[in-house]
Amino acid sequence: MKILLVSPGGDKFGGGMGTVTKNIKDYIENSSSDEVRVFDSRGEVGFALSFLFFFKALVGVFSELLFSKQPTLLHINVSERFSFVRKAAFIALARGFKVKTILHHHGAELIPFYEGASPLKRRITEYCITRTDCNLVLGEKWRRFIIESVPNHAPIEILYNAVPRKVVADGKSSAMSLSMIANLSERKGVVIMLEAIAKVKNSLDVRVDFLGGGDTEKYALKAKALGVDHLCHFHGWLARDKALSIMYQSHALVLPSYDEGLPMVILEAMAQGVPVICTPVGSIGEVFTHEKECLFVDVGSADSLAEAILRLLSDSELQQQLVDNATQTYERQFSIENYMSCLENIYQKL
Repeated sequence: MKILLVSPGGDKFGGGMGTVTKNIKDYIENSSSDEVRVFDSRGEVGFALSFLFFFKALVGVFSELLFSKQPTLLHINVSERFSFVRKAAFIALARGFKVKTILHHHGAELIPFYEGASPLKRRITEYCITRTDCNLVLGEKWRRFIIESVPNHAPIEILYNAVPRKVVADGKSSAMSLSMIANLSERKGVVIMLEAIAKVKNSLDVRVDFLGGGDTEKYALKAKALGVDHLCHFHGWLARDKALSIMYQSHALVLPSYDEGLPMVILEAMAQGVPVICTPVGSIGEVFTHEKECLFVDVGSADSLAEAILRLLSDSELQQQLVDNATQTYERQFSIENYMSCLENIYQKL
């Protein structure tokens, strides 16, 4: 079988979707008899220039479908907003060739987007959800949403994210440190993180590494205003392996998001023995338990986050307990081998 993976940013960019795409591509290339091709449907450019990537990907998929001499399946990653407009074209193209499609939903803000969308945007979203052959979602929250909101939807499968375990040579940093890997934005709770650090700075000497793009200058100014700029280091966008290397050396990953799907970075931290502090949003609270695999904090609460940071960094037994439990959960549920076994079963069912 030939798998055509269509994803914003391809397998090199696109945040969590890009990581999912790369993991699927690498596994198929190294451990499967199937073929795989990746098409970048958006690029890491401005909105206007993104159409160049879209048309290039559309032509590439058309060419593959036109000349392919073996069974082909289109696996399409989608977030929300204009992503559905682009993906509707790929679904229509596949239907014209009678090729099966999987619509793999990654959008953390899919539900509020749909609820606030114009009638036209809703119709396009519903077209994608009803005309694909399978909706692949990150958890029960999105399964319920589709069932309740979109009549005549295509079948739904839940597939939690997963990551491969990497070999890491570097150990923990000797100095106390925290890390946050994200495209820095309000949704990720960056201000809450900075306010929490301001609350603990007199009790704890801790370095904080912010690893990701976004409005780093804005948040650096906020850190200065809070008097924690000497503790906070904004690295900007880094190659993923470099960002993960810094994260692996930290004493905890912190992700106080307002909304999420199932963040890849949390799974990557757990796979490498890094304790996690996060909010129980998206599918996080569905698959993890407070004080078992991680510490949950209240959404939008710097006080709750500050308390959790102080508690975790002052209790080595708690750190080890979280790491041990998270490692077991990762191996049981979130390894790339288990993930690909489930995904290949879905491919075969279509």
